[in-house]
Amino acid sequence: MTVGASTLDAVRTLTPAIREHADSIERERRLPQAVVSGLIDAGVFRMLVPRSLGGDEIDPMSACRVVEAVATQDGAVGWCAMIGARNGHFSGLLPAEGARQVFADRNCVLAGTFRATGVAEAADGGYRIMGRWPFASGIMHASWLIGGCRVMDGASPRLTPAGAPVVKLMFLPRAEGHVLDTWHTGGLRGTGSHDFEVKDVFVPASRSLRFADPPVERGPLYSFPAISLFATLIASVSLGIARHALEALKELAGVKKPTWSPDLLRARPVQGGGSAARRPRPPIRRAAGNYPKNGLFITTTLCRRTMASGPATSC
Repeated sequence: MTVGASTLDAVRTLTPAIREHADSIERERRLPQAVVSGLIDAGVFRMLVPRSLGGDEIDPMSACRVVEAVATQDGAVGWCAMIGARNGHFSGLLPAEGARQVFADRNCVLAGTFRATGVAEAADGGYRIMGRWPFASGIMHASWLIGGCRVMDGASPRLTPAGAPVVKLMFLPRAEGHVLDTWHTGGLRGTGSHDFEVKDVFVPASRSLRFADPPVERGPLYSFPAISLFATLIASVSLGIARHALEALKELAGVKKPTWSPDLLRARPVQGGGSAARRPRPPIRRAAGNYPKNGLFITTTLCRRTMASGPATSC
């Protein structure tokens, strides 16, 4: 059994715990520790961490399958699983010293925001940062934070050779940031995607990176663009939520009788006139038919990218 398959099997065993805590996830706007611990023990947050740092370094498609499986159980849990797993990918992009510092703890989970709403003033050996960042999903169970910053040399922004502002991601312990209670929503409440702020904290250069920097790790996983991987994992959350919706509707159709009908919803014939061949498919069947097509699109895209980046893995 591959590492990806064992992680997939492990997250499927979390279904009872996730369902048990579903109400508290919505009410408390965060994941309970029992669910977080289950994700950690399953290896979700270390799927994309390199083997040199004790991670699993699995291929992107296997990671997508794991995220989709978690999202099928609960959308908020799936989103937090995706964020934590995605941020583990930075372990192969950070300078080696910083990566060891952040990922030495096998239980570490990262949350934060890419957007450059912070400022990093160049200092001896690193940067002094300050700012406020929105939508830090999973911050309530995170141990490290990520914040995008515009780099300043004194009063002037540092520029690239093309004249654009230099933006770097800064990695700092959660204790050095302050969480602001801003996440009051109707959907994905359990992600706890609050804002956070930082006031004059030093970050060593080894705990900073630019997306344009070459990867430190040599495996093909780390030549995969971070933003592209992020987008693909987000799509996997959507597929999982869609699968959950289909399963919930099938369950409902087995017990619900529509108004003015003696039959269960599942017994209703296809609506519409004309021959069966010309009748439009009902929405639920169209959705069920589109679901594997969307999954196939992700699979094909990832496999092409993985093979272009290096040896093919489990495509």
